[in-house]
Amino acid sequence: MAKKHWTEQTERGSLIGIKILFFLHKIFGNFVFKLILYPVIVYFYLTGTVARRSSKQYLKSLREHFVEVPELSSFQHFMQFADAILDKLNSWSSNSDIKVLVKEPKVWSEIRNLPTGAIFLGAHMGNLDACRNSSKEVMGGALNALMLTENASKFISLIKQLSSEFEKQVISVSSVGPETAILLQEKLENKEHIFILADRIPQINTSKQVNAPFIGKNANFGTGPFILATILKAPVYFISALKFGNEYHLHLEPLKHPLQVKRSERNKAIEKAVVEYAQWLEKQCEKAPLQWYNFYPFWQEISNGNK
Repeated sequence: MAKKHWTEQTERGSLIGIKILFFLHKIFGNFVFKLILYPVIVYFYLTGTVARRSSKQYLKSLREHFVEVPELSSFQHFMQFADAILDKLNSWSSNSDIKVLVKEPKVWSEIRNLPTGAIFLGAHMGNLDACRNSSKEVMGGALNALMLTENASKFISLIKQLSSEFEKQVISVSSVGPETAILLQEKLENKEHIFILADRIPQINTSKQVNAPFIGKNANFGTGPFILATILKAPVYFISALKFGNEYHLHLEPLKHPLQVKRSERNKAIEKAVVEYAQWLEKQCEKAPLQWYNFYPFWQEISNGNK
């Protein structure tokens, strides 16, 4: 049987269930909330066969590749994901008190002094939403997320109820056409920034992929975000917000291989940039193993991607 592409995976859980859990946390706090949450995660862990197997495969590969990484269970992975969802909801609520520690302050200073906005490439890693309240202060401009929202419509519906700002800061797209490119260019010219998740292969244009070493195996990564960066001609950075204790560490790393090159050299430049991104993502996984929330068969999907 052919494996489903990640975009075909249905969203699990009900909107009313997410709402109940969120408001129980508001009323009772962390300790009681986690007692209530535990059996919920047990249910999703036992019934989510694909997600559970994918998590186990990822953690096994990570442990084999990085001997310093401790033994971790996929159930811990699920619990960490639930914690991240709660933090995402809190970050969009009006009384968010999430602490953020800004790393690489000199690089952020350089970004604030740019004549345009920048492109930030991230992953389904940590929780960049936690930094949204300080985005203008730290980044010098608003952060606009370019994302596919159809696969999380229930969750996004709740976020919209928590904050009217969501629709102003998220650009929902299934594909990037000329109109989207013009909109993004306008935002960059206004010193606003663009955030793109680059660790998923789109369902269309499967031939536009680059093979790169990733956690001990070869993996394919989509080139779409990098092609877009060449079109928009903006500086590119890798970004993550990883949780350690009760605060998030905001990390930033500039792309070392430039994308603004001659047309004849563009494909080679994109390939180098994708390899660099894969290396960066691997380092993030090593630093925070349970915070890469990729619950679909990543390597199998890749091996079967062009079939």
